[in-house]
Amino acid sequence: MKHLLLSLFFISCLSFSQTPCENGFAGIYPCNGYDLVSEISLSTLSATASLANDSWGWTDPASGREFAIMSFTEGFAFVEITDPENPVITASVPITSTDVQRLWRDVKVYNNHAFMVGEDADQGMKVFNLNRLLTVTNPPEIFEPDTFFQGFGSAHNIAINEDSGYAYPIGAREFGGSGQVNG
Repeated sequence: MKHLLLSLFFISCLSFSQTPCENGFAGIYPCNGYDLVSEISLSTLSATASLANDSWGWTDPASGREFAIMSFTEGFAFVEITDPENPVITASVPITSTDVQRLWRDVKVYNNHAFMVGEDADQGMKVFNLNRLLTVTNPPEIFEPDTFFQGFGSAHNIAINEDSGYAYPIGAREFGGSGQVNG
């Protein structure tokens, strides 16, 4: 999965097929021994005025289908990479904010759910049930999150302790830079 995520999201405006890692580069990208299998531009993700800033992954435990989760200024995109040479933008969760849209967003996965935060003043933590991606028949679909936790406004990052099920917003002003949320 790490190989696929690293290979998939070397973002640029071009889209082309597999590029081997040679002499430390796959095309123009440093590769450290990983081939660039495919890439998707930000404009293809409908990220019109933003920069990408984080990616994470999820594998459905029942089917083995693999998804990359990309965060960018306007929200989050879910890309099926089960066939890494033919990625499919499956869905998105856009951000609608009363604050100026901030660059940074972060996402982590726990128990088949994506936990999404951002630096918008009213972002809080959005939770999305990733099993919903398995039923998409006409991609890409636009989804609303399943849950919206407003116990804090913004966070730069999120960490999840998988043993306890607690989510920790990092850089949340309400908690002096960190806090604990029972997941």
